[in-house]
Amino acid sequence: DEPMSVMKEKKDSSLSRGLNMLAKGEGDAFVSCGNTGALFCGSTLILKRVKGVQRAAIGAIMPLTKPFMLMDSGASVKVNEDYLHMFGVMGTAYMKAIYGIENPTVAMINNGAEEHKGGELQLAAYPKLMESKFINFIGNVEGNQLPFGYCDVAICDGFVGNIVLKTSEGMGKM
Repeated sequence: DEPMSVMKEKKDSSLSRGLNMLAKGEGDAFVSCGNTGALFCGSTLILKRVKGVQRAAIGAIMPLTKPFMLMDSGASVKVNEDYLHMFGVMGTAYMKAIYGIENPTVAMINNGAEEHKGGELQLAAYPKLMESKFINFIGNVEGNQLPFGYCDVAICDGFVGNIVLKTSEGMGKM
């Protein structure tokens, strides 16, 4: 099903009912093995975003020797530098609260470690991330560094993040 059709046409589905129960305080969490897009869409429409969050993201914990959070792993294909910064802030808050990391490191996934590498998005985001008082931005991270504990939070758009996630899943199965 298309994500929006689940919310509009299937208001009695387990996904819709569960999210509505959560919104009413009748639960602490909601887990689904169903359509990720529908869950994301429903969460945004029913549960709403945290105040100040302009764009929600899907954060995936990559369960390696030193786990890191991949933000965004598939929700927002088109983002801007402000959204990347917000992903870093959200990932930082999560890693502090759940993993107890006092000052989580944040890196931007890119095609090179150098500051001048990347497309328009990465070039626009880099100085904003460096100047941020809300995250511990350590620069760019290349894909081959991700499995080796380079950072606590890796930020990117949902297109890149989903490729990283699915490639990692495939490598694990191999």
